[in-house]
Amino acid sequence: MPEGLLIFEWNERSGVEVLAAYPNELDTKYTNRTLIQIYNMAQHTRETGISWMNTDAVNLLSFYTGPEMEFFVVLLLNMLEDPEDFEDKVEDFARIIIRNIENEKYKEMLPHIYEKISNH
Repeated sequence: MPEGLLIFEWNERSGVEVLAAYPNELDTKYTNRTLIQIYNMAQHTRETGISWMNTDAVNLLSFYTGPEMEFFVVLLLNMLEDPEDFEDKVEDFARIIIRNIENEKYKEMLPHIYEKISNH
């Protein structure tokens, strides 16, 4: 079962800004450095889409909105889970989240979206 779901954006002034995470105690599972690595991977291609990486503790599957928006939806997985198994669901739900960024409704949606992704 996935460890959690987080949304962050890149701000030219302050760098990584985590907008939301579910569950709330998820911040013990990643570091700011890890999020910067995700950002740097996206900057390499500058294309909307999915990428993944692993750290010592978790696998990370991220959806990048592209350079016009600079938002990231990241699913944290345990080391035994294959990120490829979650790609389609993360991409589908990331698009829903991004459509609701402006009105911040995505924050209310995170528990439900996390549950749907977890029950793949």
